[in-house]
Amino acid sequence: MAYWREKEKKSEQRKKLVLGGIIAFVMIASTVGFAFNNSTDSAQTKVKYNDVTFYRSNTGWLTSIENSRFVFGYLPQELENISMSNYIIPQKVYLVNDIEGVTIDIENSLGRIARILQYKGIQLQRGCIDPVCDLDVPVVECSDEKNKLYIKQGNETRIYQEDNCLIIESENNKELGKVTEKLIYFLLGII
Repeated sequence: MAYWREKEKKSEQRKKLVLGGIIAFVMIASTVGFAFNNSTDSAQTKVKYNDVTFYRSNTGWLTSIENSRFVFGYLPQELENISMSNYIIPQKVYLVNDIEGVTIDIENSLGRIARILQYKGIQLQRGCIDPVCDLDVPVVECSDEKNKLYIKQGNETRIYQEDNCLIIESENNKELGKVTEKLIYFLLGII
């Protein structure tokens, strides 16, 4: 009986030793892999564009402007193919959209634009372009005298002016993220 207990005890010790060795190997290998991965990517973690430096982070591209930090999913040079009209943003604008079925992407884009406008000291008012609107906000049109940022889904991804609307048009939700960032870069004076 003692023989079996002794053998069982040695077997248990051997299992613990093997398991400890595996854990130690995984920890060392991951540390070495992280060190090599960081050293080879260091040239790609810092990008300069128009005197603004961007740093790669876990959440995207990070930059500081006037002691405020901003995170972007795309670098400005990745958005150069999106056309944009020159437009002077007045001190008060209406933010409107006509995209059916509000998604998290649309809400994210509206929220990001709103935060940047507030950061720039621009007064923002939500509005509706469609007279049959479920929101309790003013109904506005591009032809009236009020200035608007109008987010809409269309056949192109671009930013253009029509009457008193700066129209942010995108083909789909992914393109909406890109065109939103192009506008934010413009508002911050990066492009």
